[in-house]
Amino acid sequence: MSIQEFKYLVEEFEFLPNFKLKTWINEKNKEKFLEICYLENNKIVDSTKIKCIHTAISSFKISELEKILRTESDDEFLRKIYSKSIEEFRKQNIELSLEDDFFAFKSWVAGIAELGEKAFFIQREIEDLAKFTYPLSFQLLNFVAKHNINILYELLIYIMKECKIGKEWHISSLRANLILIEAILRTNFNDLNSQINFLKQIPVPAVFFWEIFHDKMPIEELYDLDDFLELFEYNDNNLKVFLARESKITQFPQYKNLFKTNNVSILCAIAQNPSATKFDEFRNLFNLENKSILKSLSANPYATQFKEFENLFYINDIKIKRILAKNPLAIEFEEFKSLFSINDKKLVESLLSNPKIKEKAELKLLFTLKNEDIILKRFKIHEIVEIFGIENLISNNLVKILTKVAKNPNLVKFEGFNKLFYLKNSKILLNLASNINAPLLDEFKILFKSNNEKLLKQVIKNPNATRFEEFRKLFYNTNWNIRLYLKKNSKFRQFKEFQSLVPIEFGTTPVEIAANKFAPYFFEYKFLFYLNSIEIRKLIAANSNATIHKEFTQLFLDPSYIVRSLAAFNQNAPLLPDYRILFKDKNKIVLKSILLNPNAKIFKEYEELQKNEDLKAIQINFNELKINFLNT
Repeated sequence: MSIQEFKYLVEEFEFLPNFKLKTWINEKNKEKFLEICYLENNKIVDSTKIKCIHTAISSFKISELEKILRTESDDEFLRKIYSKSIEEFRKQNIELSLEDDFFAFKSWVAGIAELGEKAFFIQREIEDLAKFTYPLSFQLLNFVAKHNINILYELLIYIMKECKIGKEWHISSLRANLILIEAILRTNFNDLNSQINFLKQIPVPAVFFWEIFHDKMPIEELYDLDDFLELFEYNDNNLKVFLARESKITQFPQYKNLFKTNNVSILCAIAQNPSATKFDEFRNLFNLENKSILKSLSANPYATQFKEFENLFYINDIKIKRILAKNPLAIEFEEFKSLFSINDKKLVESLLSNPKIKEKAELKLLFTLKNEDIILKRFKIHEIVEIFGIENLISNNLVKILTKVAKNPNLVKFEGFNKLFYLKNSKILLNLASNINAPLLDEFKILFKSNNEKLLKQVIKNPNATRFEEFRKLFYNTNWNIRLYLKKNSKFRQFKEFQSLVPIEFGTTPVEIAANKFAPYFFEYKFLFYLNSIEIRKLIAANSNATIHKEFTQLFLDPSYIVRSLAAFNQNAPLLPDYRILFKDKNKIVLKSILLNPNAKIFKEYEELQKNEDLKAIQINFNELKINFLNT
């Protein structure tokens, strides 16, 4: 339902040029609204209504108030009003008649209208004290600014007059009033630059920019303001800290005024500012005993130009020493060496983060601290080798670093790399084996002597390992997996011995090779018979060409009846004299497999086996059975 559908008491008031305020109160439920209207040619073209809660909190009569005013001081007057108001409000809400309620409401609005632009600030102060959730002042001002942004100009002029007494700003009042201005700027301008440009057009004092934007804007944006230098006199420590830490601000002679303070935050900001060292007053900071200021001095590279800087090394404070360790120019002091003898992890991290530290021989002292993770975090691996040397790394047993050194092809040329081959650490040796440039060193041949299959495989894969005669000898290695792995090397075919290997196209695993019908023609196939795998033995037993190896006969006595059955059915198996062993088998499936093999008829035992009634009763398709056997 709209307001018009109820009966209301209404009254309107002239506010600002082209703006008026209207009060509405519902005669039935006393619901109240404040309406602000914008007019063009005396006609309302835009308006917004704000629901208001306007509650009476005291039942003082005017005669009572007049009596208290005549007899009591101002403070006592306020105390009595406050006490009675709180007491009555706690008991119950004070009920007013419709007429009194409307009178009170419109009196408040009339006061706002009469004050004009001042009303925004007075109302905001009331709202701040009462901690309003939805401030009315902002809603009113935002509506006005939407139609007349120049209202901000008038308000800022008002603030300049009200918040400055002589040459001094009343900071709390200024800050409170500018909060409202800042909110309206954010609402009406999309970006920071637009807000800044608007204020520069007015123009407003430099302190306004600080209070509204703080350090969001570059300080050089304010250099062209006529009163910029007045910022140095503004009694706000946060501003002075901001000015003190800005290097560009030191171009102004007024910067030295910042030294005239006991405020630690300001002095710390000066102590950290490299450009502040141009002032003679900077030297006096070293005489202060405040730890925060001394830490700031320790971090400033340009503070090292003062002889007093060396005194910082003698302060018994580990935090100061850590900061000194990071300072790139502090390294020029003889006292800097003392930091290397302190076994503190964070201090070591600071030393290693110092960009100048790698130029110092003293850094090698850090080896005794064994902080490998810190060293690796700070330096690239080639820098570590250049600074420390590989032999130093070995003598200090820095395994994490050495593992990375062993893997890097570009470090093979460094002195001491060949000594890595004599270490017993498996990770280091594996990385050496895979390092493509490691075979350039004769010590690489040491790796061929290893009994570690994993290490030998890495050696084999290294394409440059083929330069050694030891690589050729691997073709005769008794380890099937090692011989088979030779094919992983892209250069393995340059050796005539490669022909003794089962061709790569026949498979890369024993299972694949065992099943391949062409594989038995290669010498390597014989090694499959010695693998303890029933899966491989089944595949060999079923491979008709596997019978060319004398080892095939051992399958006739295999503990698995499936292997024996597959061997019995193998078409070429009867060509072996020892096939006769199978006729004595006790397993009926094995015997039936013999009967199903047409080539088994060459044995006289075959005729006897045909007479076996039990075997005649067994009806099987061996080809199907063979598939089942191989998949079992």
